[in-house]
Amino acid sequence: MKNNNFKITIDFEPISRRLYFARDENIYQLLINSGIRVRSLCGGLGTCGKCKIMVQKGNKYLNPPTDSEKALLTPTEINESWRLACQSRIAENQIPLLETLQPPQIRIFLPQELLVEDFKILTSGLNKGVSLNPNVKKLFVEVNKPNLEDPVPDLERVLISLSSKNGIIKDVNTLLVEFEALKKLPKILREENHSITITLYDNNKIIDFEAGNKVDGNYGIAFDIGTTTLVGYLINLNDGKIYSVASALNPQTAYGEDVITRITYVNNNEDGLLKLSSAVVDALNDIIKKNCA
Repeated sequence: MKNNNFKITIDFEPISRRLYFARDENIYQLLINSGIRVRSLCGGLGTCGKCKIMVQKGNKYLNPPTDSEKALLTPTEINESWRLACQSRIAENQIPLLETLQPPQIRIFLPQELLVEDFKILTSGLNKGVSLNPNVKKLFVEVNKPNLEDPVPDLERVLISLSSKNGIIKDVNTLLVEFEALKKLPKILREENHSITITLYDNNKIIDFEAGNKVDGNYGIAFDIGTTTLVGYLINLNDGKIYSVASALNPQTAYGEDVITRITYVNNNEDGLLKLSSAVVDALNDIIKKNCA
């Protein structure tokens, strides 16, 4: 039977769960017995190192790092309050002090890769009928073929065809062209009998050429970046249709559960901004991969 101490609470972010301390359980056991499934290849024996957690508040009240933690975690991780859940428990001599403190006495961050299940994240809402005007557009053009009487270069012939698209581009001669796109233009032109799709950025730069008519395949990603959650929508930029949705917990919660705490972390740590930005960018890239899989 669990011996819960209702005077001592542990908050787990970013899943927003508050659990009561149990004297006979380590952090891993507390999570498992509360129905929160976490990864541990060794079953909590302290040999795989998969149950990494970050103690945001109250690390000084836990037992010192064990030999397993010293072997599986780097000195930097230990200094930054990373622990193994299966090796961490509240130190017996700290319990009387913790009972006098305002809850939650301990706050722990659970990385996305630790959690086995996907927690429910709101991914839909009201459609307010916003008109799309994306910076990235695709245009289909049929380019005149070169001949000996009028030997015009490939790019120039493309621009001539593009100029016929009235109202889209004011002056095709001012268009910039990505070098990587320009390199493949000769091959692309001849794949579909000089019928190509041009991808434009901000109506002033050509960023890609595709053989044939690929106008319908114009996709983009829209992100909803929240304090605790991230959602990415794969959208057709022509009509706004959503083709895929993927979500994740915001890994920035490792550095603070709210925006003010994260700003404070950045101010107090020289590499704080880099850590926070890298964490969310990596998570957004993972969402892109999930949406495009």
